[in-house]
Amino acid sequence: MTDLWREELIPVNPFSRPGTPIRAIRNIVIHYTANPGASASAHVRYFGQTLARQDPNDSTPDRYASAHLFVDPGEAVLIIPLNEMAYHASQANPYSVGVELCIESDGTFHPETVRRAAKIVAELCRKYGLNPLRDVIRHYDVTGKICPKPYVIDPWAWQAFRELVDRIMKGKESEETVKLEQWQWKMLGDALDGLYRKTTSGELPGGITDYRWAEKAYKGELTADELAWLNMIVFARQQGIQV
Repeated sequence: MTDLWREELIPVNPFSRPGTPIRAIRNIVIHYTANPGASASAHVRYFGQTLARQDPNDSTPDRYASAHLFVDPGEAVLIIPLNEMAYHASQANPYSVGVELCIESDGTFHPETVRRAAKIVAELCRKYGLNPLRDVIRHYDVTGKICPKPYVIDPWAWQAFRELVDRIMKGKESEETVKLEQWQWKMLGDALDGLYRKTTSGELPGGITDYRWAEKAYKGELTADELAWLNMIVFARQQGIQV
Protein backbone atom coordinates (compact mmCIF):
# COMPACT_ATOMS: atom_id res chain seq x y z
CA MET A 1 0.00 0.00 0.00
CA THR A 2 1.07 3.60 -0.57
CA ASP A 3 -0.27 7.04 0.20
CA LEU A 4 0.69 8.24 -3.29
CA TRP A 5 -2.53 6.94 -4.81
CA ARG A 6 -5.84 5.36 -3.91
CA GLU A 7 -7.24 2.21 -5.49
CA GLU A 8 -10.54 2.09 -7.33
CA LEU A 9 -10.15 -1.01 -9.46
CA ILE A 10 -12.43 -1.32 -12.44
CA PRO A 11 -14.05 -4.70 -13.21
CA VAL A 12 -12.29 -7.22 -15.43
CA ASN A 13 -13.69 -6.82 -18.94
CA PRO A 14 -12.49 -7.28 -22.54
CA PHE A 15 -12.21 -3.56 -23.33
CA SER A 16 -10.26 -1.87 -20.53
CA ARG A 17 -9.07 -4.53 -18.05
CA PRO A 18 -8.36 -7.85 -19.71
CA GLY A 19 -6.88 -9.40 -16.55
CA THR A 20 -3.71 -10.48 -18.36
CA PRO A 21 -0.70 -10.87 -16.01
CA ILE A 22 2.47 -8.85 -16.60
CA ARG A 23 5.62 -10.90 -16.08
CA ALA A 24 8.16 -8.06 -15.86
CA ILE A 25 8.10 -4.26 -16.02
CA ARG A 26 10.67 -2.59 -18.28
CA ASN A 27 9.16 0.85 -18.78
CA ILE A 28 6.88 3.46 -17.28
CA VAL A 29 4.93 5.09 -20.11
CA ILE A 30 3.63 8.62 -19.62
CA HIS A 31 0.41 9.79 -21.30
CA TYR A 32 -1.96 12.72 -21.19
CA THR A 33 -5.71 12.31 -21.04
CA ALA A 34 -6.46 14.71 -23.95
CA ASN A 35 -9.67 15.51 -22.06
CA PRO A 36 -9.41 19.15 -20.88
CA GLY A 37 -10.62 19.79 -17.35
CA ALA A 38 -11.57 16.17 -16.58
CA SER A 39 -10.42 14.74 -13.24
CA ALA A 40 -8.86 11.39 -12.40
CA SER A 41 -12.21 10.24 -10.98
CA ALA A 42 -13.97 11.10 -14.22
CA HIS A 43 -11.62 8.79 -16.08
CA VAL A 44 -12.25 6.00 -13.59
CA ARG A 45 -15.92 6.17 -14.50
CA TYR A 46 -15.19 6.26 -18.21
CA PHE A 47 -12.89 3.23 -18.28
CA GLY A 48 -14.76 1.29 -15.59
CA GLN A 49 -18.27 1.93 -16.83
CA THR A 50 -18.57 3.45 -20.31
CA LEU A 51 -15.92 1.30 -21.98
CA ALA A 52 -16.48 -1.78 -19.85
CA ARG A 53 -20.17 -1.90 -20.82
CA GLN A 54 -19.67 -1.85 -24.58
CA ASP A 55 -21.59 -4.47 -26.49
CA PRO A 56 -19.34 -6.47 -28.84
CA ASN A 57 -22.41 -7.70 -30.71
CA ASP A 58 -23.85 -4.32 -31.70
CA SER A 59 -22.95 -2.28 -34.78
CA THR A 60 -20.96 0.37 -32.86
CA PRO A 61 -17.16 0.02 -33.17
CA ASP A 62 -15.64 -1.06 -29.86
CA ARG A 63 -12.77 0.78 -28.20
CA TYR A 64 -9.99 -0.96 -26.26
CA ALA A 65 -8.10 1.44 -23.98
CA SER A 66 -6.96 2.04 -20.39
CA ALA A 67 -3.99 2.86 -18.18
CA HIS A 68 -2.96 1.87 -14.68
CA LEU A 69 -2.90 5.27 -12.98
CA PHE A 70 -4.62 8.61 -13.49
CA VAL A 71 -3.18 11.74 -11.88
CA ASP A 72 -4.71 15.19 -11.34
CA PRO A 73 -3.75 18.09 -9.02
CA GLY A 74 -5.65 16.65 -6.07
CA GLU A 75 -5.20 12.88 -6.26
CA ALA A 76 -4.05 9.84 -8.17
CA VAL A 77 -6.16 6.74 -8.75
CA LEU A 78 -5.02 3.22 -9.59
CA ILE A 79 -7.68 1.49 -11.69
CA ILE A 80 -5.80 -1.62 -12.85
CA PRO A 81 -3.43 -3.67 -10.64
CA LEU A 82 0.22 -3.08 -11.47
CA ASN A 83 0.70 -6.78 -12.11
CA GLU A 84 -1.93 -6.77 -14.87
CA MET A 85 -1.69 -5.43 -18.40
CA ALA A 86 -3.50 -2.25 -19.46
CA TYR A 87 -4.30 -1.17 -23.01
CA HIS A 88 -2.24 2.01 -23.21
CA ALA A 89 0.83 1.74 -25.45
CA SER A 90 0.35 -0.87 -28.15
CA GLN A 91 3.37 -3.19 -28.30
CA ALA A 92 4.64 -1.93 -24.92
CA ASN A 93 1.52 -3.08 -23.07
CA PRO A 94 2.94 -6.44 -21.95
CA TYR A 95 5.96 -4.92 -20.18
CA SER A 96 4.99 -1.43 -19.02
CA VAL A 97 2.93 0.59 -16.56
CA GLY A 98 0.80 3.38 -18.02
CA VAL A 99 0.46 6.68 -16.15
CA GLU A 100 -2.04 9.25 -17.44
CA LEU A 101 -1.69 12.92 -16.46
CA CYS A 102 -4.93 14.89 -16.48
CA ILE A 103 -4.84 18.26 -18.23
CA GLU A 104 -6.32 21.60 -17.29
CA SER A 105 -9.08 23.29 -19.30
CA ASP A 106 -6.41 25.09 -21.35
CA GLY A 107 -4.63 21.85 -22.23
CA THR A 108 -1.65 22.27 -19.89
CA PHE A 109 -0.46 20.23 -16.92
CA HIS A 110 -1.06 21.81 -13.53
CA PRO A 111 2.21 22.04 -11.55
CA GLU A 112 0.67 19.90 -8.79
CA THR A 113 -0.22 17.23 -11.33
CA VAL A 114 3.40 17.20 -12.50
CA ARG A 115 4.77 17.00 -8.96
CA ARG A 116 2.34 14.25 -7.95
CA ALA A 117 3.08 12.26 -11.10
CA ALA A 118 6.83 12.62 -10.58
CA LYS A 119 6.56 11.19 -7.06
CA ILE A 120 4.46 8.30 -8.33
CA VAL A 121 6.84 7.53 -11.18
CA ALA A 122 9.79 7.67 -8.77
CA GLU A 123 8.06 5.12 -6.55
CA LEU A 124 7.38 2.87 -9.54
CA CYS A 125 11.01 3.14 -10.67
CA ARG A 126 12.17 2.11 -7.19
CA LYS A 127 9.73 -0.79 -7.16
CA TYR A 128 10.85 -2.17 -10.51
CA GLY A 129 14.52 -1.15 -10.47
CA LEU A 130 14.20 1.29 -13.37
CA ASN A 131 16.32 4.27 -14.40
CA PRO A 132 14.03 7.30 -14.90
CA LEU A 133 16.37 8.92 -17.41
CA ARG A 134 16.23 5.82 -19.61
CA ASP A 135 13.19 3.72 -18.74
CA VAL A 136 10.53 6.42 -18.28
CA ILE A 137 9.22 7.11 -21.77
CA ARG A 138 6.38 8.87 -23.56
CA HIS A 139 3.61 7.16 -25.50
CA TYR A 140 5.13 9.09 -28.41
CA ASP A 141 8.39 7.16 -28.01
CA VAL A 142 6.55 3.87 -28.51
CA THR A 143 4.12 4.57 -31.34
CA GLY A 144 4.78 8.11 -32.58
CA LYS A 145 1.40 9.31 -31.29
CA ILE A 146 1.50 12.94 -30.09
CA CYS A 147 1.05 11.92 -26.46
CA PRO A 148 1.59 13.38 -23.95
CA LYS A 149 1.22 16.42 -26.21
CA PRO A 150 2.70 18.99 -23.77
CA TYR A 151 5.84 16.86 -23.49
CA VAL A 152 6.05 16.17 -27.22
CA ILE A 153 5.87 19.80 -28.32
CA ASP A 154 8.33 20.80 -25.59
CA PRO A 155 11.13 18.23 -25.19
CA TRP A 156 12.81 20.51 -22.62
CA ALA A 157 9.82 20.16 -20.30
CA TRP A 158 9.88 16.38 -20.83
CA GLN A 159 13.53 16.18 -19.86
CA ALA A 160 12.83 18.38 -16.83
CA PHE A 161 10.12 15.91 -15.73
CA ARG A 162 12.46 12.93 -15.96
CA GLU A 163 15.17 14.82 -14.11
CA LEU A 164 12.67 15.67 -11.36
CA VAL A 165 11.86 11.96 -11.01
CA ASP A 166 15.58 11.22 -10.81
CA ARG A 167 16.09 13.86 -8.08
CA ILE A 168 13.20 12.46 -6.07
CA MET A 169 14.68 8.98 -6.26
CA LYS A 170 18.01 10.34 -5.03
CA GLY A 171 16.37 12.26 -2.20
CA LYS A 172 17.36 15.57 -3.75
CA GLU A 173 13.91 16.97 -4.54
CA SER A 174 13.93 20.67 -3.81
CA GLU A 175 11.40 23.44 -3.87
CA GLU A 176 14.19 26.04 -3.90
CA THR A 177 13.83 28.90 -6.33
CA VAL A 178 15.67 28.83 -9.63
CA LYS A 179 19.01 30.66 -9.59
CA LEU A 180 18.86 33.39 -12.23
CA GLU A 181 20.47 36.78 -12.60
CA GLN A 182 18.31 39.82 -11.86
CA TRP A 183 18.11 40.78 -15.53
CA GLN A 184 16.97 37.25 -16.40
CA TRP A 185 14.19 37.39 -13.81
CA LYS A 186 13.06 40.73 -15.26
CA MET A 187 13.08 39.33 -18.79
CA LEU A 188 11.01 36.36 -17.66
CA GLY A 189 8.64 38.60 -15.73
CA ASP A 190 8.16 40.83 -18.78
CA ALA A 191 7.43 37.78 -20.95
CA LEU A 192 4.84 36.47 -18.48
CA ASP A 193 3.34 39.95 -18.08
CA GLY A 194 2.90 40.17 -21.84
CA LEU A 195 1.45 36.67 -22.04
CA TYR A 196 -1.01 37.47 -19.25
CA ARG A 197 -2.17 40.67 -20.96
CA LYS A 198 -2.64 38.96 -24.33
CA THR A 199 -4.52 36.09 -22.69
CA THR A 200 -6.90 38.22 -20.66
CA SER A 201 -7.60 40.53 -23.61
CA GLY A 202 -8.59 37.57 -25.76
CA GLU A 203 -5.74 38.16 -28.20
CA LEU A 204 -4.02 34.86 -27.31
CA PRO A 205 -6.33 32.15 -25.95
CA GLY A 206 -4.84 29.45 -23.76
CA GLY A 207 -2.08 31.46 -22.08
CA ILE A 208 -2.00 32.37 -18.39
CA THR A 209 -4.84 34.05 -16.51
CA ASP A 210 -3.17 34.44 -13.11
CA TYR A 211 -0.89 37.49 -12.83
CA ARG A 212 0.81 36.02 -9.78
CA TRP A 213 3.11 34.08 -12.11
CA ALA A 214 4.56 37.33 -13.45
CA GLU A 215 4.81 38.72 -9.91
CA LYS A 216 6.74 35.65 -8.75
CA ALA A 217 9.13 36.04 -11.66
CA TYR A 218 9.77 39.72 -10.91
CA LYS A 219 10.47 38.74 -7.28
CA GLY A 220 12.72 35.83 -8.30
CA GLU A 221 10.54 33.27 -6.49
CA LEU A 222 9.72 30.66 -9.14
CA THR A 223 10.70 27.04 -8.44
CA ALA A 224 12.15 24.72 -11.06
CA ASP A 225 8.85 22.84 -11.42
CA GLU A 226 6.89 26.07 -11.86
CA LEU A 227 9.39 27.35 -14.41
CA ALA A 228 9.17 24.09 -16.38
CA TRP A 229 5.37 24.41 -16.51
CA LEU A 230 5.49 28.06 -17.56
CA ASN A 231 8.18 27.34 -20.13
CA MET A 232 5.91 24.73 -21.69
CA ILE A 233 3.11 27.28 -22.07
CA VAL A 234 5.34 30.07 -23.38
CA PHE A 235 7.01 27.72 -25.87
CA ALA A 236 3.67 26.45 -27.16
CA ARG A 237 2.24 29.91 -27.61
CA GLN A 238 5.38 31.20 -29.34
CA GLN A 239 5.02 28.34 -31.81
CA GLY A 240 1.32 29.09 -32.26
CA ILE A 241 0.39 25.70 -30.82
CA GLN A 242 -2.81 25.09 -28.83
CA VAL A 243 -1.79 22.50 -26.24
